[in-house]
Amino acid sequence: MSSLTTNLGLKKPDGTDLFFKREDYNSNLDKIDEAINNIITLPNVKVKASGTTVPISYNNGVGIYVPWTGTDYDTHGMFDISQPDCITCKVAGKYRISASVDIDIVMKDSNYRIKTQLIMTRGTTNTILNIDYDPEFNTTIYQTVSASVQLNVNDIIRVRVSPERDYNGFSLFRGTNNPMYFCAECFELT
Repeated sequence: MSSLTTNLGLKKPDGTDLFFKREDYNSNLDKIDEAINNIITLPNVKVKASGTTVPISYNNGVGIYVPWTGTDYDTHGMFDISQPDCITCKVAGKYRISASVDIDIVMKDSNYRIKTQLIMTRGTTNTILNIDYDPEFNTTIYQTVSASVQLNVNDIIRVRVSPERDYNGFSLFRGTNNPMYFCAECFELT
């Protein structure tokens, strides 16, 4: 209690009283509530990758896994620049994953929408965790996909951008000033 009274400035009963005075008790509750509200919960594991600044051209119609150029932080080495289109789970737990893409799209002679998918690969099985469709056909897309998921060690997470159907006239490129991110945070280890 001595560290709490010092750090939070709590009042304690004086030497002759066994109980707090009502005004001291209420004041202490207010200070404790404020301290609890100010707590910032830090994740056990966190990785944030930044978007690429080079053009991506892709013409086979099935889309592309978005590559990332580096990390702002990576507490457990989940991002490997030699495999820039994914993060690999190193610590099992419940993760909150989100990705934001900002990509210029060109589709020739097509009315297909563009979709962005958040995909988990466990072993040889791909699972779509979240999908977002852009309503435009030829445009700059800005989409965010996110999910909460239990990840095991060696599970892989990727972001895929593609037409809603396979289409050979599809190509995409990313402008040099469009910010993108890919973030995974684990607050509960398993």
